[in-house]
Amino acid sequence: MIHNWWKVWAALLVLGAAGGVLAQGPGDPYGFTESFAAPPGLDESVVRGQQPVAQPDVPGYGIAEAPVGDPQWAVHGEFLYLRPGNDKVAFAVPINGAIAPPAGAPPVQVGPEVLVDLGFSPGFRVGGEWAYSPCSALGADFTWFEGNRTNSAVGSAAFPLRSLVNHPGSLSTASDSLDATARSQIDFQLADVFYRRTLVRDETSFVNLVGSVRYAHLGEEFRSTFTSSATVETVNTDITFDGVGVRLGLEAEQETCRPGLLVYGKGYASILGGQFSSRYAQADSARGDVVTTGWTEDRAISILETEFGLGWVSRCGGLRITGGYMFNGWFNVINTDDFIRAVRKLDSVNVRDSLTFDGLVFRAETRF
Repeated sequence: MIHNWWKVWAALLVLGAAGGVLAQGPGDPYGFTESFAAPPGLDESVVRGQQPVAQPDVPGYGIAEAPVGDPQWAVHGEFLYLRPGNDKVAFAVPINGAIAPPAGAPPVQVGPEVLVDLGFSPGFRVGGEWAYSPCSALGADFTWFEGNRTNSAVGSAAFPLRSLVNHPGSLSTASDSLDATARSQIDFQLADVFYRRTLVRDETSFVNLVGSVRYAHLGEEFRSTFTSSATVETVNTDITFDGVGVRLGLEAEQETCRPGLLVYGKGYASILGGQFSSRYAQADSARGDVVTTGWTEDRAISILETEFGLGWVSRCGGLRITGGYMFNGWFNVINTDDFIRAVRKLDSVNVRDSLTFDGLVFRAETRF
């Protein structure tokens, strides 16, 4: 019996070899043709016999893309080049001094009204934020702008300058001037503490919701001087607003077909409650103070802001540079021209108008 066991083992070996030949595919003499499907996150190019290495997805670098537990910071600075609108103040007009109009009639004008109108002036915005989760960030911004402009005109004995900003009740003793100079200034400061939340995001675009608490200051200053052969007259006004409120808005960004380039758009709406304080003072070298008045009023104002433009982002995402056009509208405010007209007509009840600021904005931001 024992001498027959080797025959049994030999038969088993022959059958095993035959089964292996039938199972192997063409061109695979070693029979290793089984398919290998790498599980998600594993590199399929791993050589057999080695331990597969996980390759996790790595999101792009962005302030709203920070992984949980790995906060990211961003610091930015912006250069603003803005032009105020609806800010013009007409302060003088040349008249025909040889013609005496009937009582109650305006003088005969012989030239255009002389205006002081603000043009483009620089400003800035600085701020930073902290992304404490993949979709949320906290931050703060501070914005500063100031614009001023001076204009003047010269009259003559035949065609003197009539003031358009002094109180009409003082004309009985005031004389027309030979030259007039006026300066107007507008400034504002904004401070925002904001929360940003990503609403929609994919590989090339995102939409963020932004809500903030806002402090706003608006200042308007007007100074004018009228010089005649006998007197020097001044008319000065000051208007200030300080208020606190909330701001809500959306920010969107879309990458272009060229790597590193993007287009963006922003829109915000603010409502603030605060107080306007205004002052009007007229004086001359002969009589001293002639008119002193003004009023203080609690009022809610609204601010609408929009901005759109182009940008570039570095390959690693650590540096971003954008540039575009911005427009801001301040509504239900008191501007200088309306305030002066209200004083001249003794009607301060319905003094409400708007101011606008539009121009260019350039932003540089670093993220780390």
